Amino acid sequence: RDTVTIRETHRGPIVSDIHSFPYFEYEVHKTDYEKHFPLSLRWTGYEMSDEISSIFALNRARNWNEFREGLRELTVPGQNALYADDQGNIGYWLAARVPIRKGLKPILPIPGERKEYDWVGFIPFERLPHALNPRVQYVAAANNQIVDDTYPYYLSDLWEPPSRFIRIKELLEQREKISVEDFQLMQSDVVSPHARELVPFILRAYEGVSLPDGETRIALTYLRNWDFALGKEDVASSLFNVFFVKLCQNTFRDEMGDELFNNYLLLANVSYRVISALLQDNSSLWFDDVQTLETETRDDIIRKSFLEAIDELRGRLGGELKTWQWGKLHQMTFEHLFGRIPGMSRIFNVGPYQTGGASTTINSGEFNLTRPYKQLVGASMRQIVDLSDSTSFLIVIAPGQSGQPLHKHYDDQAPLWLNGAYHRLVMDRLEIERSGWDLLTLHPPGKD
Repeated sequence: RDTVTIRETHRGPIVSDIHSFPYFEYEVHKTDYEKHFPLSLRWTGYEMSDEISSIFALNRARNWNEFREGLRELTVPGQNALYADDQGNIGYWLAARVPIRKGLKPILPIPGERKEYDWVGFIPFERLPHALNPRVQYVAAANNQIVDDTYPYYLSDLWEPPSRFIRIKELLEQREKISVEDFQLMQSDVVSPHARELVPFILRAYEGVSLPDGETRIALTYLRNWDFALGKEDVASSLFNVFFVKLCQNTFRDEMGDELFNNYLLLANVSYRVISALLQDNSSLWFDDVQTLETETRDDIIRKSFLEAIDELRGRLGGELKTWQWGKLHQMTFEHLFGRIPGMSRIFNVGPYQTGGASTTINSGEFNLTRPYKQLVGASMRQIVDLSDSTSFLIVIAPGQSGQPLHKHYDDQAPLWLNGAYHRLVMDRLEIERSGWDLLTLHPPGKD
């Protein structure tokens, strides 16, 4: 039997004992050096908290003040908590326990032998980002950056790119009043402001350039006429997403090497944000391929990446460009742990299904940039609550409510989820009792 020894420091456990980390380089006393060292980790999850009482209080909250107080112990993991009531009030509060680090941004490991790097407390609850009835008359969050540089505390550098939030904002501000049906369409929306931002760089890179073949010309025409909706039947979506993967490879891998490059892309949100910033500079050194004698520019790498995307799509999906629909590459399977056992996937797994979207669309369809294009992230639940009707709301849970394979409710909501549909969840007790719905009763052990 294996024995695992966990060493502990006053900051937390030595995580490098059980996980292999690369060498880290950092500056100490103005001297740069590289050494292998024990890596400890302090985490707010090890601090005392009471999330169960917090959830109980939130479930019984009758107004904004009770809701706010209920969030005090909802500390790990951090949550964007949104509020609405039947009096027309709306609000937001960041529910999290966030350490204060003397102005440091802990992007890289820091020397553990120096006390000045210790935490010095937590951001006071009252100073966490929050809002009540904001002037814009809506609150929204999509894991985007929620504060600007004027906020006095450090929160994170790992927020999602702003694309999804931008699209939510666009749709909310299109009209004065939003209906339940509007929200249904919004939750299924696959328009990508990120694609809308990047496609002009592709088109400009080909301005004045003699095109090598008709296929490239046709592909550019698809992008030129695109509405930036990443639909599963859309060809431009395939061209753009495969191009973006190639662009990341051709921008970073020559400097980083394969191992560091793959580790860098594990958090896809970073590369999406960095690429958007780098594209503003045609002469950025990141675009130069260090393995060639020439000095490549941004436009050189864009054209190289676009041609490689066309080659990959031709190899994967055949010679007819019009058949390169995004859903043929981008597919979702609801995988059960037992579904990985040979011969068991048909019993436990649900799918695969062709899907639209990407990590930059409201209807998220995130895939791994190092192993594209299988969808790995999507909405686990969609819910729409109309506070003028307390008897029911709309909801869908993918792929179904039951976790038991072969049960009738194991995968019956997958079609709803795929097509942006919902079922009505009744809250009125009398209607529930008249409905004849199934009733599941849970008893403690030893009791009837």
